[in-house]
Amino acid sequence: MSHRIRAELTIAFLTAIAGAWFIHGSIELGIGSALRMEAGFFPVCLGGMMLVLSGAVALSALTSTKEIERPDLRGAGFVLAGLASFALALERAGLLVAVVLLVLLSMLALPGNRPTRMIALATGGALISWLIFGLAIGIQVPMIRSPF
Repeated sequence: MSHRIRAELTIAFLTAIAGAWFIHGSIELGIGSALRMEAGFFPVCLGGMMLVLSGAVALSALTSTKEIERPDLRGAGFVLAGLASFALALERAGLLVAVVLLVLLSMLALPGNRPTRMIALATGGALISWLIFGLAIGIQVPMIRSPF
């Protein structure tokens, strides 16, 4: 068994365990029906989808002849840095600053992004966030806050 097949089967197995754990833990909460959902309905659906997807990953691993590609650690690092900066900046600097940091750091994951495009998307993301969460929904998170 090749390294690729072993790795994909391990991922499928771990996903199946997580799905089964979701289902097992959610049944005690009560499932209800699609018309009258109880607290465990969504986690059971999520666990079921995880079981189905783990089966698809396992089947793909056993039937595919393609070699696994090396993961892009640089890209993953920038996306994780963007998510972490969003989480840290949300309360300290406000939603708009957090969105700008998230977009800018996440865009660094792909090489070749121009600074003007990055600034335009970050500004657009902040504007859309303000329109949706600030005006339309009115969440109780500050849009901009002085970090000092």
